[in-house]
Amino acid sequence: MSLKHEFSKPIDKQDLMPVLRSGFFMSFTGGLILGLVHFIFMYYFNFSIIWLLLLVLSHLMATRIRSSYQTYHIIYPFISIAFFLFAYYLMNVTMTSGIYIILNLWSLDVFWPMLNPISYFTFLLPLGLYFFSVNNILQIVFFIIGIVYAYRYSR
Repeated sequence: MSLKHEFSKPIDKQDLMPVLRSGFFMSFTGGLILGLVHFIFMYYFNFSIIWLLLLVLSHLMATRIRSSYQTYHIIYPFISIAFFLFAYYLMNVTMTSGIYIILNLWSLDVFWPMLNPISYFTFLLPLGLYFFSVNNILQIVFFIIGIVYAYRYSR
């Protein structure tokens, strides 16, 4: 079937609300918990496990959304990707705020720029200073794998 035909199918209202609820719940709780785990590994062990956390996050998101609906619609995988991006943002905000609190640098001057979502997705910019570093390339690869996994397995 064509993509236009898939989007023209009606969305079941009884399926849409559980998908939105479970996606928001999973992105919120998953983002906070995985942000805390990332903070612990970065602060105490000085080791980044962001690639593993992206896989865990996409798996949790896809399985939760897949179990939320009865009839499939093509918009549900896109909802899964949007909630994956929101959970990634929350994961980074949680990790950054944890570092600021532990280092006793918490103030309102730090709080508002910390909520800027653009600063957490700058690793995707090819003109960035550290774009070709090994850690950034691994993060990009696993970020893309996470998006593909969230799309494919929420169908």
